[in-house]
This record gives sequence, C-alpha cells and structure tokens, in this order.
Amino acid sequence: WWTPQETDDLKHYKPNHRGQYVKDRGHQGNAHLRGTKADIWEGGHRVPFIVRWPGQTPADSTSDELVELTDLLATCAAITDTKLPAGAGEDSVNILPALRGEKSDKPLREYAIHHSLWGHFSVRQGPWKMIPKRGSGGFTRAREVEPKPGEPTGQLYNLQQDPSETENVWNEHPEVVERLSKILKKVQADDQ
Repeated sequence: WWTPQETDDLKHYKPNHRGQYVKDRGHQGNAHLRGTKADIWEGGHRVPFIVRWPGQTPADSTSDELVELTDLLATCAAITDTKLPAGAGEDSVNILPALRGEKSDKPLREYAIHHSLWGHFSVRQGPWKMIPKRGSGGFTRAREVEPKPGEPTGQLYNLQQDPSETENVWNEHPEVVERLSKILKKVQADDQ
C-alpha cells in the first residue's frame, strides 16, 4: 500500500533523476500468499519490485527475475561505474540487465536465502522453495511443528505451480530437497 503522500512524493522526481524509493515492509494481508510479515512463507517475503526509469526500463514491462533488496548495492555500483570494496555486497547481484529489459538464458541470481523472525531459513532456486523446518517461524501459528513419524521433516513448494504454498511436496522430490539443502548448508558454512 502506498499512502497519498508517498505517491505525491514520486511526482517530484525529474526524468534525469536517479533515485530509489524502497518499501520492504509488506503488510498483514498478502492476498492469496500464505503467511504474513516475519513468516518464512511467501506472505512474509514477497513484495513487488516496481521500477520507473524512463529511457532505461521499458514501460509496462515485467520480469520473472528473482530480486532481493540487497541487489540494489551491486546494481547501483554498476549504474555509477563504481567498484565495490573487497567483501562488500557478497550476496548482492547486479540486476541492471533485468532493469533494462534484457533477456538471458540463465537467471541473474542463482538462488535466494530468506529467514524468518524466529530463525527458520529457506532457499529458493527457480520454481522451488525449500524450508528445512516445519511451521511459519514467525507470527503465524504454528511457529514450530514437530513432524509425526512418516510426515515430511521440512517443506518444499513449487512456487510456479503453487505460489500459495498449500501443497508440501517434500517427500515427492527428495533430489530437489537434497540439492537445495546443500546450497543452504554451504551458505551458512561460508558465514556470509
């Protein structure tokens, strides 16, 4: 949601003005998405990324690129032709090609790592999102779920087919769980 003041503020940007107006808060009701702020589910993380950059970003265009707020660092550095210091923005990806509407055979961001308020992590790659624990990890009940014998120990969703995260396919795709678990363990071991 944008307040009238925020919308009015955007009218003062000049065509050649480079600026960012960022909102990362989300809101309590995320339509069909599961969960809310602070949860590990999409309702706690997914917010639109809207760009207006006349002469650079094609009007009325959309992109399926996976983008995180941290990507603004590498992207701004690319726009301003600035070299980042060693160790700065290790998890930042330059999304300038997506902003310019350029298409690629491979995604700009290989994967994304998210975490909830209470420490649940997830890794997202392509259509897949893997959460190695059960529960929301945030405000939505149940925060923690102890799986019963035979139940999945974590959560796996195909967000392309199930953006509302209603069908946990953990047991049906062990190869995806293994691949995404390795990515998460590597990132956590690298201590980024």
